[in-house]
Amino acid sequence: MPDDSALMRVLLIASPAGAPPDLAHADALVLDHAPAAEPAWLPPLRRRPGALPLYVRVAPSAADLAAALALRPDGIVLPGVADAGDVARLGVRLSVHEAETGIPDGATRIVAGLDGAGALLRFGGGSERFARLAGLFCAFDALARDLGVSASPRAPQPAPLAQARGLLVLAAAALRVPAFDMPGPSPDHATVEAACRDGFRGGFAETAAAAAILAAVFGRDPSVAGGPRGALPLG
Repeated sequence: MPDDSALMRVLLIASPAGAPPDLAHADALVLDHAPAAEPAWLPPLRRRPGALPLYVRVAPSAADLAAALALRPDGIVLPGVADAGDVARLGVRLSVHEAETGIPDGATRIVAGLDGAGALLRFGGGSERFARLAGLFCAFDALARDLGVSASPRAPQPAPLAQARGLLVLAAAALRVPAFDMPGPSPDHATVEAACRDGFRGGFAETAAAAAILAAVFGRDPSVAGGPRGALPLG
């Protein structure tokens, strides 16, 4: 499996039970859960020349990890990460899977979703390095609810939420991986531009329209009009 994670900017989320996704503006395809059976539309997509990396989102308990790995994905999206141990434990399970199935060691990457203020503070130290790590994200809407603050794209961010976003970017920089934003199903250019200025290097898109907006912003180098953004070295 090729490692294209350094070029990921737009991660398009798709349901295995839905129609084939429009991948025109995506850099990676993320199945929103591990399906009991492989979607009929997935194998043809993966056989195409230059097929996008496939990631599968699994629950932190990883009860569905076996179903996800049966698809031989390029990576796992792991939400609910509390500390570095969660990433390390998944890495061990992936190593076993790779050894059993003949996949090169370390080929299956991890995009980790930090869960809550504690995880952001712990990862912000940047003391851990993971060769499999391909990016960090955080469900900031859920974090805002936990903090008891309201977040609106049309209003200045509350200070704790702005600090949390900064911590994620700092943690990602310390670990030499991209920070991915989660701008919601209907982001506007201004919101995505702000995330780009804040240091995010890409984001999750829930629709093809959202993917187009993310690609328009994150797919260019802000210092060179119209030029491609340089890849961030990983691991």
